Amino acid sequence: MNFVAGRLVSTDGCGVAFEAHGIELMIPVRSSIRSGLAAVRDGLLGIRPEDLQLEAGRSGLPRHDLAGVVEVVENMGAESYVHVGTDVGAVVCRADSHRRYDVRNTVAVSVMTEKALFFDLSDDSRLC
Repeated sequence: MNFVAGRLVSTDGCGVAFEAHGIELMIPVRSSIRSGLAAVRDGLLGIRPEDLQLEAGRSGLPRHDLAGVVEVVENMGAESYVHVGTDVGAVVCRADSHRRYDVRNTVAVSVMTEKALFFDLSDDSRLC
């Protein structure tokens, strides 16, 4: 599991976003818990390696994507675990082993926010 510390902020009164080191992720939440999320300030994003999509290069990145440099590639047979150094810290992505990612190459990492977990840093409770 990858963890990133950041801030949960209300967006225009109708949504919640997670911000960390210049990235912003819109959080897909039910309206019944949105008001509780808006009150939280410091949060933690948890995302599994299989819920990060990896693409070679970094041109044309949407604001919520991460750009980084491949640090390590662990070939595990049918899949590979690619360690990427980003502005929010190192993240591990699961990738198809048929795709080649070379150490020191730049990549884009997209976060599947519908799969992300969010935690309140004040009491470690899971928010959504």
